[in-house]
Amino acid sequence: MNTIARQYRRRRSRWRRRRPEPPAPASFEEDAGDEWLDLQELFETAPLAPPRASSLTFRVSAALPPLRLAPKVGDFLREGGAPSGAVGIGADRERCTGALVWDSSLVLATYLARHHGALLPRGARCVELGAGLGLVGLTAAALGYPATLTDRAEQLPALREGVAANGLGDLASVAELAWGDDAAAAALADGGVGCVCAADCIYEASSVELLLRTLARLATPRTVVLVAYDEALARWEAYRRFEEQAPRDFEVEAAADGDDADAEAPPALSKPTVRLFQLRRREGYRS
Repeated sequence: MNTIARQYRRRRSRWRRRRPEPPAPASFEEDAGDEWLDLQELFETAPLAPPRASSLTFRVSAALPPLRLAPKVGDFLREGGAPSGAVGIGADRERCTGALVWDSSLVLATYLARHHGALLPRGARCVELGAGLGLVGLTAAALGYPATLTDRAEQLPALREGVAANGLGDLASVAELAWGDDAAAAALADGGVGCVCAADCIYEASSVELLLRTLARLATPRTVVLVAYDEALARWEAYRRFEEQAPRDFEVEAAADGDDADAEAPPALSKPTVRLFQLRRREGYRS
């Protein structure tokens, strides 16, 4: 085993003790293959959201109507070709990854629904990065928090459709945001952001630094930042870079389901391969 691999395995063991390691790749070059995009053999355990599901109902609270989303496998596969102006790197060049509901977003949305009262002050503004179909941001809005759902331009029509379909236009808005766009992040941060969420955004190694930069510009040391990714997708170099780079500007800890859940919240939801972290921006960060 080479030195880099040994260091990575030690670092992962410090973050998640007593959890068995997944098979390590032979090297830590950027993941170039598209095998995980074929909707076959995606997961080492059964997915929470079947990849070919055409609809999804998510119960935010026993006191609220469920959210309804419409995943579109045809859009994911770009069966009609990429829309004009579509921009993406790596996996997103060939697939519209935002067209599906991924398991990390279900875990993060459930965690937010269960613990928002302990995490956030009433009325805190939430921003979701790489929102896709917007499950996490819509969950925040359904719970009464003003929420801005952000993604690339090609994904905005689907996000607007989800906001309208769930009757959340008074609290949820949609905005284009490319990671690393400091001006756009500064505009979103104007007035303060109480919570930033990013589910299933750690999959391209080359974009990790840009994602963290945008997170840091949106957040203050008082902002709750929740990040989730699914190791079933085996994007090991991206995960390594996140775990290596995030502690430079953030305090990072694993987020665990506790006893402070809302009484009407949905049951706890987990998946062995989904990692959920809570980040706090360090006081010494300089934008």
